[in-house]
Amino acid sequence: MDDERVIGFAYVSDALGDRLLVEGDEDLAQPPDRPLPSGGAGVERHGEPPLTGARRVEQAPPHVRMSVLSRIEELGDGGRAIWRLLRALQAQGHEVWVAGGTVRDLLADGPAATDGDLDCTGTAGPGRLTALHRRQRRRDGAGDFEPNVSPRLVWSLAPPGTRQRIFEYRPLALDGFRFPAFGGDLVHDSATRDLTVNALYYDLVHDEIVDPLGVGLAHLDAVPRKLVVLDRGKDPVVSAGIVLRCLKFWRRWRHVDLLAVQDWVRELPDDLPALVPEAGWGLLGALRQRCGLTGMERDAELALAGNLGPAAHALVLELQERAAGVP
Repeated sequence: MDDERVIGFAYVSDALGDRLLVEGDEDLAQPPDRPLPSGGAGVERHGEPPLTGARRVEQAPPHVRMSVLSRIEELGDGGRAIWRLLRALQAQGHEVWVAGGTVRDLLADGPAATDGDLDCTGTAGPGRLTALHRRQRRRDGAGDFEPNVSPRLVWSLAPPGTRQRIFEYRPLALDGFRFPAFGGDLVHDSATRDLTVNALYYDLVHDEIVDPLGVGLAHLDAVPRKLVVLDRGKDPVVSAGIVLRCLKFWRRWRHVDLLAVQDWVRELPDDLPALVPEAGWGLLGALRQRCGLTGMERDAELALAGNLGPAAHALVLELQERAAGVP
């Protein structure tokens, strides 16, 4: 592009959507006004393919493909819209991987896995997905499912009139910018995940499991299973969310090696709740409920959190008191 190397992409919520990033954009406070070329011209980021550097790639167990296909089919009209979108992305040369809890649970629990989430990542940006979905809806009548893009670039589909998302897609993360960017590889994307057991990917086209960091499968297969935190950021809401998810997995799996998590929690401020902005408590309260912690007895939940460390205990106590209306 005019002899400039494209080093990544960003997204702006307007009609043009995705933006090109070139060297020097790292210092910008917001994405530049540099849309992708019109007329269907393709643009590739300068750099290695997404699989470069992945430590472990292996054939998926037989049940994984069938389970993913079944989950898409069970979504009815929504599933058909997803299939059309995935095929259109593949036709344009984009790669897509199933990621997160779906892959983790299918590998950990086998065909009996019940996690119904369908989370994906890939090389296309939110703007491209929105354009493809709307084009298909006009051409094929692909239902009334409306796309949404979150501030963290998570593209999702939900039935009209609901907030129940049937599909989520986050483009491969790219760091080094002052705003959310994408266009990285699987190794960099893995580093943005919360836990190593969640940094696993499934390639539906090649029927392969990808473990970019080379430790996720080992930690999932270990006896007892091993929880290791990847995120080392300073955002207190993100850290609090990871604490709650660690408690969820500890409850679910029972026998868990928590040494690495306990070391991580010890690095958190003991007064973690004091650092959480008021706007974050609603998100954390909803996450606590989704993690199944609200169904525990009060003292049992506190004891569980206390075993992780003071910051975890203080967090759960604050959540309990807020839920009970204690000022």
